[in-house]
Formats: sequence, structure tokens, C-alpha cells
Amino acid sequence: MAFDDPYSYILLQQLAQFVRDFDLDVDIHLIHHRQHDMFPEEAMWSKWAIDDAAQLARLYQLYLPPYYPKQSNIRMAQAFWAQYPPKNVCEALARFEQVWLDKSIPISNHSAQAMLRSNEKHLYKLGHYLAATVYFAGQWYWGLDRLEHLEKRLLEQGFNHAPYPKAKYARTWEDFCTQSANTLRDKNTPIELFFSMRSPYSHLALNRCHRLAQHYGVPLKIKPVLPMLMRDLKVPKNKTRYIYFDALREGQKLGIPYGKVADPLGRGVENTYALWHWADQQGKGNAFLLAISHLVNAKGVSANYHSGLKQACQQAGLKWGQAKQALTSQTWRSVVDENLASLYKLGLWGVPSMCYKDTQVWGQDRIWCIESAMLAPYQDARRLGQSDI
Repeated sequence: MAFDDPYSYILLQQLAQFVRDFDLDVDIHLIHHRQHDMFPEEAMWSKWAIDDAAQLARLYQLYLPPYYPKQSNIRMAQAFWAQYPPKNVCEALARFEQVWLDKSIPISNHSAQAMLRSNEKHLYKLGHYLAATVYFAGQWYWGLDRLEHLEKRLLEQGFNHAPYPKAKYARTWEDFCTQSANTLRDKNTPIELFFSMRSPYSHLALNRCHRLAQHYGVPLKIKPVLPMLMRDLKVPKNKTRYIYFDALREGQKLGIPYGKVADPLGRGVENTYALWHWADQQGKGNAFLLAISHLVNAKGVSANYHSGLKQACQQAGLKWGQAKQALTSQTWRSVVDENLASLYKLGLWGVPSMCYKDTQVWGQDRIWCIESAMLAPYQDARRLGQSDI
């Protein structure tokens, strides 16, 4: 946990109930410094995180101030934590409330640096890089978004000491595409998806955005960007390993095949984007990306070679004889560069990111925000007693 991390604060609020449900003992380790190589755009990440965590807090009816706590409060709370570590989750939550709600914090002359560095090294050694992560029996669970996976695991192993109702932590996806398609009257505004061929989460988002667009009968506009490694940004091994494992269990939960992956880095990405650009001009760009993404991420079929690309073209209803001529074209590069510039202009930098009108989100976990934005006019009208608009 970290005092300057909004996800830590809202996770602690929920953990207080979670440990009672499963009669758990929790060791809480405080950290402070982020591993900079894990955050290619750290300033943008910090600005985004407070807004994103606020959306999650509202969904779970938790409280999060719309601003970060004072650095002076953080330093005082760290020192007091180092001298008097909290005995349980409730005590830890009380410390976080002191910091985030600007309450009085006991003064301590104790140095927190040794404790913080030790905990950060421990986090890295166990294979993670983020605050607000829970480690249990060899597996990591980041934030409130992944508490449902731990919940499921504990239920399967009989940790609950009383009858347990339906899953409590599935709110971000359990109601996905359950509203009537007739609910949405605006069928012209597109969902925009910023997508990377090498991103496991982009693979999941591509499938989910396609389903969302199909369900409500709206256009889906896919905007590919180059993977981070092809933009000279680092992706450390700890991050790569966790993302693969996390995408695997997310895919299983959502019913999206993933796991047998043929890494398309380099030539595979270039081949994919060249054919996508050509196919998009035929009105079949989305169909081609769906096909090649499935082959690469679920079937282990390489996009480096003609055989895999040909399969994807055939599945998308494209003639391979015409398609392979597009492989030599470089016109896709300017389109992909423009997509990345558009992404940064929105205040985002990573994929998958999604937009609908004035709503912009990052991560396949936030597709529910896009659906909520689509349904907002109908829901507002119902609250006003005008459900027939």
C-alpha cells in the first residue's frame, strides 16, 4: 500500500469487510517510491489515476477525495507507521483516512526510509511493481478490480466462515450488454478504441468493444498504435509476466480465448497494420483485426508469415491475392502516428483506451464506463419520468 496511491485507499476501505467475510489475517506493507521504468508517463498516470479511482469508488459506494493528499501528511504518516505499525486492516485504514482527509497525524521523529526501501524490495522480489496489490499463495491481485479473483479462489477453498451471497466484486462487468439494444437511440456516434497488436488487454478490449458495438448497433472505430517497445519505451519483465497471467484469468472470466500467444513484435505488428489499413478501406478492417488478434493471442499463429495472415484474411472475407500486395505499403505508418498523437491529446498514453463522446477511459476494465456514457441520456430521462424519449 502507498499513501499517495488512490487505489490503495479505496482497496483498504473494501478490505476491512473482505477480511471479516473470510476471517483472514493480513500483513500490510507500506511503500512509497514507484519503479519508474514501470511507468512510461508517470505524470500522466498520476493525473489519470485519481480520476479513474474515483469512478471505481463511486461504483462501489466508497469515498475518495478528488485530490491527492499533502506531502507533509504523507511524510508524517510514514514516520508514525514505521515506529508504530498498524496491527490490522482497520488500523491501517484509519491511518489512510488521516492522510487523505487531512486529519491530525501523530508526530514521530522516526525515519521511514529503511522500512519503505525494504518493503519495495520485497514487492519486487515477489514479482510485482504496483501499490494496492494483494499477494496470496503465489498469486497477485491488483486493486479493487481484481478482488473478485481472490474472492472466487477463497470461496472455492472454503475460507468463508458463513454462507456467502453472490460475488460482491464483479460490478465492472456483470451487467455488461444486458440493457435492451432499443434503449440507445443514438446509433451514429462511434465507440473509439485505441489498440495495440501486442497488448493482451487490447485483445480483450477488442472483443468486448466489438460485442458492445454489435449489441447496441453503433459503429466501432479502431485506432491502432505501435506497441511500447516499438516506441522505445521499456516494458520490464515483472510487468510483462503479471500482465500475461492477469490477462489469462481475465480472458477465462470473460469467455475470451487467450493464452497461446505468438508474439507479433516487429514484423508481425507491421504486417498486421499494413493489412488492416488496406482492409479498412474495404470496410473490413475490424473483421481482420478480430481474426488476426484471435489467431495470434489464442491459437499461437504467427503474424510474421503469410500463412497466418492469409488465414485472417480468409476469415474476414478478404481475398489473399489482393491483400498480400498491401504488405509492401507504408501508408499505414502515418495513420498509426496520428492515432498516437490523438491518444496523447486526450491525456492518455496507454492501450487499450476507449472514447465515446466526452468520456475517455484506459483499460478493458473500464468498458462499463463507456456503456454507462452511452446509456446516460436514457437513464437521465427515466429519472425525470420521461422514459419514452
